[in-house]
Amino acid sequence: MITLENEERGSYSLGFLHIKINTTESLNNLNELVKNNSLTFSTFLHEYIHFLQNFTTTSGLYSSSFYIQLIKYTVTKIKENKASIIQLPVGIDDDFNRLSIHSLNTIYLGDRFLRNRVIYRSYYFDEVQIIDLSDNVPIKVKKYFVEYTNMDSYKEEKYNFGITALKELVAHKIQNSFEEVNHPDIPYLIAELIIDKELPELKDNDKLKILLCDAALMHLHPAQLFFETIEKLKGTSYPKSPALFYKHIFKDLRYEGKLGNFPNTIKLFDHIYQDICSNYKDAFKSEIFNEELIWLLHILKNAREIRLRNPLFIIDLINSKGKFTIQFKRIIKQLGTPFFINSLDEGGFIPPAKLKKIPKQVYILFSAAELLLNAHGKKGCAMFGLCSKNYVEKNVTNDFCKSNPFERIGEADACSFVQLCKTWGIHEKQYVI
Repeated sequence: MITLENEERGSYSLGFLHIKINTTESLNNLNELVKNNSLTFSTFLHEYIHFLQNFTTTSGLYSSSFYIQLIKYTVTKIKENKASIIQLPVGIDDDFNRLSIHSLNTIYLGDRFLRNRVIYRSYYFDEVQIIDLSDNVPIKVKKYFVEYTNMDSYKEEKYNFGITALKELVAHKIQNSFEEVNHPDIPYLIAELIIDKELPELKDNDKLKILLCDAALMHLHPAQLFFETIEKLKGTSYPKSPALFYKHIFKDLRYEGKLGNFPNTIKLFDHIYQDICSNYKDAFKSEIFNEELIWLLHILKNAREIRLRNPLFIIDLINSKGKFTIQFKRIIKQLGTPFFINSLDEGGFIPPAKLKKIPKQVYILFSAAELLLNAHGKKGCAMFGLCSKNYVEKNVTNDFCKSNPFERIGEADACSFVQLCKTWGIHEKQYVI
């Protein structure tokens, strides 16, 4: 239900501003980590790139909006249920067009399984019809598949190509410009294998590969823009300088769909940006979350400025010597980091430099993710280790945290999970598994 990127060494929880690095080393001093363990820091860098993609691309902002809307849907389903006892999990049905939205999002994201080594052969698409229940008009969407040979099994297989593959190649390339790391071909390198075969003139041009993937992420259906751009470039003379190449991708590109008609990608980006700002304001309008809301809006505003000021920023983070650029350091100051933890549940956070008041609950979206997951069938809150080790005055955790955290709603010591339940008006129900 919630998309985690790169789970083996670490993960970024898409839409929920949470990085986990699978190490016992402390992450509290990232400068020291760079010096003492560049491999571990490179994993942090990889996940930080996913954080940047989450807030500086159209598809990333859409994912945040998708999950906040899913939370609203779940809360509404619970509140509208007249029963005093809620049987978990809460199902997902056709109300509010939710199943159709889910189907579209699944196609956009693509598959997330791993394949160690593959030989890319070809790609094709199937046209899928999804009924929009708001008006019963079918939405026609292209679902892209990559055909390849699995070199471990020597079987011919196919892979639903989408956002996951595009994001992972960008993060892989930037990580490897800092510290060389091996990743499975799927999903991390499949986009490069496609580019190398379909556009062989770009085989040794990592910057343009990164920009092609990054440009595709500025669309609601990134796989479609990726493959349509490849077809547009094939056999033609096109600019190879990064700025002109990036501009060429978007030449005469418009977006027309259910969201409206947009003359260019920036107009679409701004539309999704306004949407997620409104969603955050609605979800965290309670005074108790005022500091957290200001922080989220600060990140959104500054991430938008980064994208608009320098659309090519993603290739300017690491220099040719593997060192961080002034651009990267400036971004860290502007955005800070998401909340992050290691495998010992030791947490950390770097606030944006100009944020006037540091939020006390930087893990609030982590809590929201756990509320969502437990409402839909998960048993136990993943914040248990963090809460039980990092309290100030009193450890408020108990066994319900590990089985059914909704059972804690009536307790006096309110954690952020319970605070969200009360704020969103679902605290007067009883929840059973």
